[in-house]
Amino acid sequence: LLESMVDLPTMTSPAAAAVPVKSIHELERDFVVFAKHSEKVSLNLCRWLPDLRLRPLVPGEVCAIVADTGVGKSAFAQNIAMHAAPLTVLFFQLELPGTLMFERFAQMTSGHSGDAVYQGFRNGGFAYDDTKLSHIWTCDRSGLNPDQIGKLVEQSVQKIGRPPAIVIVDYIGLVSGKGERYNRISDAVEKFKIIAKNTDTVI
Repeated sequence: LLESMVDLPTMTSPAAAAVPVKSIHELERDFVVFAKHSEKVSLNLCRWLPDLRLRPLVPGEVCAIVADTGVGKSAFAQNIAMHAAPLTVLFFQLELPGTLMFERFAQMTSGHSGDAVYQGFRNGGFAYDDTKLSHIWTCDRSGLNPDQIGKLVEQSVQKIGRPPAIVIVDYIGLVSGKGERYNRISDAVEKFKIIAKNTDTVI
């Protein structure tokens, strides 16, 4: 037995370092780093809505917003994206065309109606505060499944120049998949949890 143990890798060997198992002290080390830098990577919705009284969402977490059709989930998601600054946001808009999404963002930053935004740009220009939106990147392709979304999250660094901190998917009912609606959504949520952990993002 002692002879066979001699051949085992030590804790400092490259083989041991490659094993995805952590001691409590390694977890502590990770937590210390996280605690010192969490403000830079966490989504604190209470800065926008103080009455929520929620802890900030940290990388690896998934948050689902559930509501009836037409009550404003997309507008809520866009407000989350805008108020997440300076964190980089990758917004998957599966329902609205990118043009309408832009119009809504321009409304939010200018305080004008959608028609005023439309008419302003149609007549030569419109003043809106793009500095409140420069941290947001959008994919308005429809019919994406969770695996495709995960791949695009990883590939987005090529376009953005850095990994996104926040990923928003609007809305989960339009995520492509197999089976009944409930099973499809449940499967998507499970896959999004894996993507969140593997990409170190808040979804």
